[in-house]
Amino acid sequence: MERRETLEHLSVILGGAIALPIASGFLAGCQPSGDPGVWKPQALSSDQSEILTVMTERIIPKTDTPGATDARVVEFLDLIVADWFDDPEKKEFFEGMNEALALCEKKNRNEFLSCSSEQQTAFLSELDKEFHSKTGESSVQAKFMSTLKQFTIIGFYTSELGATQELREPIMGQYPGCIPMDETTRAWAW
Repeated sequence: MERRETLEHLSVILGGAIALPIASGFLAGCQPSGDPGVWKPQALSSDQSEILTVMTERIIPKTDTPGATDARVVEFLDLIVADWFDDPEKKEFFEGMNEALALCEKKNRNEFLSCSSEQQTAFLSELDKEFHSKTGESSVQAKFMSTLKQFTIIGFYTSELGATQELREPIMGQYPGCIPMDETTRAWAW
């Protein structure tokens, strides 16, 4: 065997020894973790995710278009709380949620999930009105409601269902620069 052949064989062996662990690590990172169809909350408890699912559905209910539950908005909320909220924001969010639930129980003599859908909607509307009223500082419950409402709307309208079925915006479609508008066209979607 000549020197040149020896160097070629040695480079193949060393290249494989270096590249295989790197490729193996890269490919291991591409493997799905757990069951892909099952969502597990990161920041929310199962009770909190159940409560927030109902609250978001009261904010954007299912009608002739999908609702917040169909768009899996609570998963978006969990992601926002887990990955984007810093510790003081998480603390304020959960305190507001707990205070809101306590207030609901006090007013309706029932836990939020045990209230009728009309009572739930009325309670959330009352918190929303309090936040938007011009009378001084809003309560921690009203701030929670405002945050919940904002992220519910963002989560819904940036989901595939919200964009395609509510806004009727094609996902990754062509851009229609000039389209004819009539009374049935949803102008804000274009």
